[in-house]
Amino acid sequence: MAATKVSTGVTLPSDYYLRNYYQANTAATKASRRKNYSTLELNYEDSRALRRASSRITHSNYAEDANVEGLANSVKAYVDTYNNTLTSASKNPDNRRYAKQLKDLSEKYKEDLSKIGISIEDDGSLNLNETYIKTVDAKEIGKLFSKESEFTKMAGTISKRMNQATRDTIYANMTGSGQTINIVL
Repeated sequence: MAATKVSTGVTLPSDYYLRNYYQANTAATKASRRKNYSTLELNYEDSRALRRASSRITHSNYAEDANVEGLANSVKAYVDTYNNTLTSASKNPDNRRYAKQLKDLSEKYKEDLSKIGISIEDDGSLNLNETYIKTVDAKEIGKLFSKESEFTKMAGTISKRMNQATRDTIYANMTGSGQTINIVL
């Protein structure tokens, strides 16, 4: 699905972007529904959503006249997706190395993240100051999330590798034990 283009006068809520990132399984966006999934299932859905988010967020308008509130909402959804992926990967022994790679990536861009109101928690998760980011220049946000950004390129690469490893594990489980897995391939 291509990125949704809207005029600069329209502000879409962060839930819109989150559902878009998790388009194949929107139930995985709700905390109350996530408890119904295994760690492996969540890791699959989260890594796929982060890969999609890392691609789609680059299509936003980061020009001087951009809708910063809309950008803030898309970044909030990205941060939520990142945090979901980090959490599920940290709980999956096969994917802890990818969780570490995501943490290392955030540490590498810590200064740039802080400039737009994103801090890094002790567990490696990202914390977005939703009030502050709305005061930041769109071009500054674009330094991390535009097509030229190494941050989103690397997050996309890490999530792609993680998703493939998780898919391989799911496939091995399905063919080896006849297990039922609750994901949409």
